[in-house]
Amino acid sequence: VPPVDPSSLSVEEQAAMFRQMMMQQQQPQTTPQQPYAQQQQQPQQQYNEPPPPPKNFLPGGVDEVGRKIGRNRDADAIQNS
Repeated sequence: VPPVDPSSLSVEEQAAMFRQMMMQQQQPQTTPQQPYAQQQQQPQQQYNEPPPPPKNFLPGGVDEVGRKIGRNRDADAIQNS
């Protein structure tokens, strides 16, 4: 099939092309579907708690000493007045 210029198609034809493309992307291509009975026999994966943050973890907007990082809008307003 030769490539078609989408601008030469009607809106309905473009919509049909788009729907067809989306359907092709949604179909699983790598893994075949197993019947439901076989899926139940597989062991369930256990999800554990996430690991604790490292000891040197710093939340956003805070420096090593615990002071807030960022602009001081009050100082900016005083300096610009």
